[in-house]
Amino acid sequence: MASAGYRDCTMADVIGTWLGILELILATCVIALIIVALTGRDGPGQSLDDALVVPAAALSFGAAAIHVWVVPHHVAEFQPYGLAFLVLALFQARWAAVYLERRPVSMLQLGLGVNAAVVAVWVWSRSIGFPWGLTPNTPEPLGGADVAATSFELMLIAVLTFQILPARQRLRRRQVTSRFVGNVRALVIAAVCVFTFLAATAPPRGHTEASERVSLPFPP
Repeated sequence: MASAGYRDCTMADVIGTWLGILELILATCVIALIIVALTGRDGPGQSLDDALVVPAAALSFGAAAIHVWVVPHHVAEFQPYGLAFLVLALFQARWAAVYLERRPVSMLQLGLGVNAAVVAVWVWSRSIGFPWGLTPNTPEPLGGADVAATSFELMLIAVLTFQILPARQRLRRRQVTSRFVGNVRALVIAAVCVFTFLAATAPPRGHTEASERVSLPFPP
C-alpha cells in the first residue's frame, strides 16, 4: 500500500510539473501576442545584428531584476552576498541601457566576460560550494530564481558570442523582415516577464533550509 501511494504521489507530481510548464508556455505566448498586437509589424527590415539588440537587453534587464529581488534575502543570510548581488544587478541594468545606445566590441566583450563569470560562480556554488559563508564547502540547492537568472545569462552569452564573431560584419548586411524582428522581440520580452515574475514570487526555499540547518547545531 505504501509503494502504491508513493507511485500515486509521484505521478501527481509529474502531472503537476507538466501542467505548470504548459501554463508558463501559454502565458508566454499570450503576452507575446499582446506585444505583437500593440506594436504592430509594419516598418522596414533590420540587420540580424540589430534585431538581436532589444532581446539581449531584455535578458540583461531580467537577470538584473531577479538579482535585485533577492538582495534582501542574501543580506539577511550573509551580507557580502547581498552586496555582491546588488553590484551585479546594477551592472547588468546599466550595461543593458548602454548596450541599447552603442555597441562597440569592447562593450560586447565586457558583457560576455561578466556574465560568463557569473555563470561560472553559479556552477561553483551549486556543485562544490563556496569555502565561506554560512555553510562552507556545501553545494547550494537549485531554486527558481537562480535558474531563471542563469538561463537569461546563458542566452545573453550566446547572443553576444554571435555578435562578437568575425561573421558580425556579414550580419550587418543581412536583412531580416520586420515581422521576424517583432516576433523575436515579443517572444523574448514575454519570456523574460513571465519567468522574472515567477522567480520573484517563488519562495527562497533552498537558502531558507540552509539557514535553518545552521541555526540548529544539535539534532532535534
